[in-house]
Amino acid sequence: MGLFTEYSIDPQELPTYEFLMELVLQKTANNVGREQVEQLMSEIAYHESRGMPEAIQDSQHWGDDGFANLYTEADRFYEGPGRGLYQYELETLGGSGAGRTAMQRLFNIVGGKNLPAWASHYFEGGTSVQKDVDFSELNEDQQKILFLADKLQDNIDAYGKKNIEQIGILSNAEWWAAFHHKGQESNIAGFEKDAARYRKNK
Repeated sequence: MGLFTEYSIDPQELPTYEFLMELVLQKTANNVGREQVEQLMSEIAYHESRGMPEAIQDSQHWGDDGFANLYTEADRFYEGPGRGLYQYELETLGGSGAGRTAMQRLFNIVGGKNLPAWASHYFEGGTSVQKDVDFSELNEDQQKILFLADKLQDNIDAYGKKNIEQIGILSNAEWWAAFHHKGQESNIAGFEKDAARYRKNK
């Protein structure tokens, strides 16, 4: 049984993105509109990947003393696990496997019979994701669908605050830091600079 049973709409009534967005809008605490949710998504995508669906994380090796120059140029840089607009990570490259988790959450919400065709092959006829999900191989619309599904189920921070309800209460930078950024230190000032640059160039 999917999460949609808690709501007044059925996943068969709307395209997947529209359905998930309706669920988000139903859960916001301050009558937040679609435009505000999509602005948040766009700012996160710009900060994480400069808004490039095909983005792949650039990582580098660091020496024990914290200096990267202990490695030659050829050995220093490598592809990290973060992928796509929102830098969801691949488990196979040592990351969190968040891409796979987001795909499973989409299934949990809409159910197997309503799963988009592009997502079905990750399940191979079953109810659990069978392989890592590389966001950089998905188009922008598909990544946005997975982002919404992920946030609808991964909805509580360390202090018990529900993420969807905090849209419009927290600033976009604070929301990103609390509910999307997974690193040890969140650079809110850096996010705010990127968001301002995004809005200026929009």
